[in-house]
Amino acid sequence: MDSKIVVLDAHTANQIAAGEVVERPASVVKELVENAIDAGSTRIEIEIAGGGLTTIKVTDNGEGMTPVDAELAFSRHATSKIQCASDLFKITTFGFRGEALPSIAAVSKVQLLTRTAASLEGTKLTLAGGKITGQEPCGCPAGTTVIVEDLFFNTPARQKFLKSTFKEAGAVADIVSRIALIHPQISFRLISDGRIILQTNGQNNLLTAIAQVYSTELAKKMLPVEMETESLRISGFIGQNFQHRASREMQNFFINKRYVHHLRLSKALEAGYQGTIPVKRYPICVINLEIAPALIDVNVHPAKLEVRLEREEVITEQLTELVRATLEKKNRLPETGFRKVKYVPASEQVSLNLPTLVAEQVKENFVTDNAADSEEKQAMLPATKEAGQSANSLTQLLHRIQTPTVPQPITSEQEQEKLPPMQVIGQLYDSYILAQGENGLYIIDQHAAHERIMYEEVLHKFLAKNNLSSQILAVPLTLELTYQETTKLVDNIFHFRSLGIIIEHFGGNTFLVRGIPVEFTPQEGEDLVTSLLVELQSKNPKEILYEDLLKIVACKKAVKAKKRLNLPEMEYLLHKLNSTKFPYSCPHGRPTIINLTLAELARRFLRT
Repeated sequence: MDSKIVVLDAHTANQIAAGEVVERPASVVKELVENAIDAGSTRIEIEIAGGGLTTIKVTDNGEGMTPVDAELAFSRHATSKIQCASDLFKITTFGFRGEALPSIAAVSKVQLLTRTAASLEGTKLTLAGGKITGQEPCGCPAGTTVIVEDLFFNTPARQKFLKSTFKEAGAVADIVSRIALIHPQISFRLISDGRIILQTNGQNNLLTAIAQVYSTELAKKMLPVEMETESLRISGFIGQNFQHRASREMQNFFINKRYVHHLRLSKALEAGYQGTIPVKRYPICVINLEIAPALIDVNVHPAKLEVRLEREEVITEQLTELVRATLEKKNRLPETGFRKVKYVPASEQVSLNLPTLVAEQVKENFVTDNAADSEEKQAMLPATKEAGQSANSLTQLLHRIQTPTVPQPITSEQEQEKLPPMQVIGQLYDSYILAQGENGLYIIDQHAAHERIMYEEVLHKFLAKNNLSSQILAVPLTLELTYQETTKLVDNIFHFRSLGIIIEHFGGNTFLVRGIPVEFTPQEGEDLVTSLLVELQSKNPKEILYEDLLKIVACKKAVKAKKRLNLPEMEYLLHKLNSTKFPYSCPHGRPTIINLTLAELARRFLRT
């Protein structure tokens, strides 16, 4: 009886394997460049034509190969990187499977020129469709040159799924750029259709490599990160809180200098920026994690873009803390003229509840003993009638605050990397505080600024006790919910309790709110609960974080746009903002302050 199972011939097997390793021209470039790095090269040149479909040429000055090794290199599973299965747990090279060269050769026409430094002549090897068609001595410099032509000439179906030559060339540039970033000790040059696309100098300076791959302007504003434990070292650069992008394209993660796709690392990075960049914007980075090879499995994906990590949770937590600590040390106002800022109008349902001081208290804490300064300060206060009305309203506000805190003088150490010195000069459209300083005009979004203040206050209270304090309502609030809202509320009742909101089921879809956070009035409490339910409708309960809910609490308590503030209130708000960890953005990442510089003013008035 004839067997249905047959052993595939070597040619067919090679083409199948090539489909896993060689997806597009960029895959070929990646494999060849990594081989050049493994060979100890300090200079690598990549030249492509037709997006890499017509020609790919990679030249290096590495150790080269002998004639015997040159031929063996195109045999499947022939490698100099490992000797046995146990070596998979201590891999320090980029290649190790012995599949790249035979896979490339199986779907293209290849020419190899190579020479070791100890040899007087090199070797020229030619292949077509994976078969060696010629081998002869030749003259060539020490190192290796691989020329790949007519990629996928014998697999036309593969060509149908490729992008335009322009996009394929872009994918090659992306691969080479990432490799150049993590190997600043190697000089790279990428040429596409005769034009130099990328060139690095190989001076072994990561920041210089970032500048040459991206731009000098971007590189000089990035922040260094570094930490080391017994089993982990993290190093590299991250963008500041205003250097964000619409995608994760500029997030470069490397593990032992191998570029990887790792969503958990991206999430850990973004968690460190939580509340400092806008929603749906992503930070940038070039980060290398040095981990013992025994704790990594790189034998997961044919292109080795995915890895498995032991102690992944510990590693991601350490990355988040490192990023957060770095940003706290270097939180600053972006350098701007007029920047386009997307402003989201705030609700106007909650009245002002700033811990404001009456004029005498403000004067005591903000005005120096210098008589001239005191007179100047007094001159800036509202007119007598308005001042009297403001004082009465402020007194009423103070009664709503259980323990108003008088601000302490800010030390020079605290002021460092916080708000620049500024003097309030007014309010614009009852929404923006205007202040002047040494560097021009500052425009402060009062809602965003107060939201940052309130968020850090409620977060501090929450972390201190793992919950917010409740006040029991004399008359419970009644909530009539939809079926979907009821389901979400029941699933997340513990979250509400931790936020100081005590809810009990009254029957059907009716619930009673018996307690709300102490900072809220009953009317504000009802609005808070409703807002939390709306937020829960858009998320899976498992994805709900206390931090997200605390942002809603802070937003509801923050002073709103279209709310008239007097001078003491504005000054106190800026004082409190200066004491926060991230004064330049609200918890949702929107900016709190923009700066119209003196230089920009001069330019706009044609003074320069």
